[in-house]
Amino acid sequence: MCGFPNFSGFFKAKIAGDSISDFEQKLDLQYISDFQSDKNGHFWLVSDGGLVFFNPKTSHSRIFSAASGFEGHNFSYLTQTKSGEIWLTNSNNIMVFDPENAVKKIETKPKIQFTSVKIADSVVVKDYEIDPFLTVPSGKKLELNFVALDFADAPNNRIFFRMDKLDADSVWSERKNTEGIATYFQLPAGTYTFQVRAENSDGVSSEKYKTLTIKVLSPWFFSWFGIFFWITLLASVIWGIVKVRESRLRAKAAFERKILTTELAALRAQMNPHFLFNTMNSINAVVLRKESDNASRFLTDFAHLMRQILDSSSQEFIALEKEVEILRGYLKMEQLRFDNRFTFEINIDDGLDVWDTQVPSLFFQPFIENAILHGLNHKIDGLGVLKIDFSIENAHYFTCTIADNGVGRKRSAEINAERREKSHDSKGMNITNNRVEILNANRVEKINIAVVDLKNTEGVGIGTSVVIRLPFF
Repeated sequence: MCGFPNFSGFFKAKIAGDSISDFEQKLDLQYISDFQSDKNGHFWLVSDGGLVFFNPKTSHSRIFSAASGFEGHNFSYLTQTKSGEIWLTNSNNIMVFDPENAVKKIETKPKIQFTSVKIADSVVVKDYEIDPFLTVPSGKKLELNFVALDFADAPNNRIFFRMDKLDADSVWSERKNTEGIATYFQLPAGTYTFQVRAENSDGVSSEKYKTLTIKVLSPWFFSWFGIFFWITLLASVIWGIVKVRESRLRAKAAFERKILTTELAALRAQMNPHFLFNTMNSINAVVLRKESDNASRFLTDFAHLMRQILDSSSQEFIALEKEVEILRGYLKMEQLRFDNRFTFEINIDDGLDVWDTQVPSLFFQPFIENAILHGLNHKIDGLGVLKIDFSIENAHYFTCTIADNGVGRKRSAEINAERREKSHDSKGMNITNNRVEILNANRVEKINIAVVDLKNTEGVGIGTSVVIRLPFF
């Protein structure tokens, strides 16, 4: 096997005796002025393009020219000394080089180095040889610049790179030159490995990949801070909705309370003339009996009572002390009206604060009126007794018990039927029932009223007890 040049290139052929076979052109060169074979069997040729290296075993070649920085491109002849050095000559200059060292440089594996990294066009200053890790904010442009450190034939260097998770294992992007640039836009959040390798013009590859670990952060709204922000925002929205709803409900409740207050005021306004009418009947009864002294005292008590009623009529609630004082005045006049046929007593639990405890104004009078008219009025044997007891039930409720020793509700209805009298329709009770209904609206702790018929061992009615259970307003 041998090689030989001519004016159209460099050829490789197999010579056996007088025959030549496997004649093949290996280098396409326009002009070859001289050539030599070194002791390793490599050919060195002087051509119009520069000094040419050719390895017949691998068919690998390299041209050393001005483009690759070789200054011996204008030499015409070469010769090899006994020491193995090759001399390049022309009419003016001589250049000497060691072919073994030149071959070593040809076979040197190129290295990769990152020259710069840009995030959103801003350079990230960092030594990536020491710390090959990079953090990239979400949605930012990433630009990687790298170079192949092989300048023997730089224009023919090839740089290959890939980004795992984006590129398949067998897919590499290629740049042909000393420098390479890889640009990525809006990488999804995650951890990536960027790999890059180089290959010089002789086909010699990098010893290993150059890698850069890249962590792309999640958008802030998916980070722990973002999750906390969204939770806070959601809680704020829910809180706002709840507060708006509560505000509307409060406004609605306030409006309803205003309506209820207006209705209660109207009912109290109806209660005042009703109470006045009953009181005037009592005075009229005394006058008809020509009891001038009693009538005079009655009018004085009535005037005092009217002042108390007028003072409390504009208020939805009054202190229990004032309510009891009004009831005492009313009962005294009823005693005069019924010629002292009954007595009364009002008892208040010592633990019940009569000034702090609030009650609906003129609330108990209709119950007392019913006890007198339907119970004590029909009693013919013995003195009638009316007992009014105020006591604490628990921390939320207190009770008012109105008990009489009259004939009871059943016997009262029978007497009215015997006398063919129309049953008394208490205007005051109707008003009070309406007041209870309004007061209980939108209230958790409500007013409860229970009526108990008192009977003896033989089942005969001996009175009535009304138990009124009220919350502390």
